[in-house]
Amino acid sequence: MKPRSVVLIAFFFFLSSLVALSEENLPKIAVLPIQANNISEADAEGITKLFEKVLLGAEVFNVIEQYQVKEILKDQGFFLTECTEEKCAIVFGRLLHSDYIIVGMLSNVEGMYMIHAGIVDVVHEETLKTQKLGTDSLLQIEELAEVVTYKLMESVVGKREYVTDRATEANEDRQREEKLVELRSIKGRLEQEVEGIKSKRKRRSLWAWISLGAGVGACGFAGYSWYASDVTYNNYLNATLTEDVLRYRDEVKRWDTITYISGGIGIVGLGFSAVLWLTSPKVDRNKIDAIKKLEAEIQGLERPTR
Repeated sequence: MKPRSVVLIAFFFFLSSLVALSEENLPKIAVLPIQANNISEADAEGITKLFEKVLLGAEVFNVIEQYQVKEILKDQGFFLTECTEEKCAIVFGRLLHSDYIIVGMLSNVEGMYMIHAGIVDVVHEETLKTQKLGTDSLLQIEELAEVVTYKLMESVVGKREYVTDRATEANEDRQREEKLVELRSIKGRLEQEVEGIKSKRKRRSLWAWISLGAGVGACGFAGYSWYASDVTYNNYLNATLTEDVLRYRDEVKRWDTITYISGGIGIVGLGFSAVLWLTSPKVDRNKIDAIKKLEAEIQGLERPTR
């Protein structure tokens, strides 16, 4: 093995050791499955995962995640049951060797969605804090869950700046994502409108060129048939035989008819092409400018400065 590879592997294990040591120094915490009351288990499970996500993002706890909770309890012959009280939280906390346990319930009471959660100190066998928030919109329940999680964390780590900052950053990130969705939707709608107008302009331009070509061709043929009619008419005037006179007269009539028809087609073609160009929809410059401004705003939101 090359010396450089040995150094890289050693450095990797050194970093891994540092991460492991830093995690060991953090207090352990676990979230027991949030119980569902008159609401779907999927919604309650989503709130449980959100609690864990916020705890992991705060980086002030060694979080025992759900799959680990289930595996540890299964190995010891226990299964997760409904638990929203301090007593059972302490029992499960000891089985998990966790310092803190979060328990809670998501309820739907007459259209009011409530999150009621608490954090239990397993070592000192006491509930440090409970938090209860509600909303009449299921769409806001995740935002309330984040607030509840941060409030519960404060009882352990105190109102330190980084906790408040993370709560603020999470709120700012959510608002930024919502703004991005809104701006992208508006930009997409404007782009569709502009592309629709451009597509119409292309189609009209194509037909205008076709009409112009047909008109020019018809006018050119009208000129040729007029010339042929004039030559035939002179032959008619100079003819001495009755047979030739009749033949030239019919040819003059035929060439005149062709001249009128091709001339009419030429005029219609030229006129139609002019109408197509004059009535072709114009791209709204204000929409183009708006799209550029939206692009700049979206780029600014996609690269937030912290």
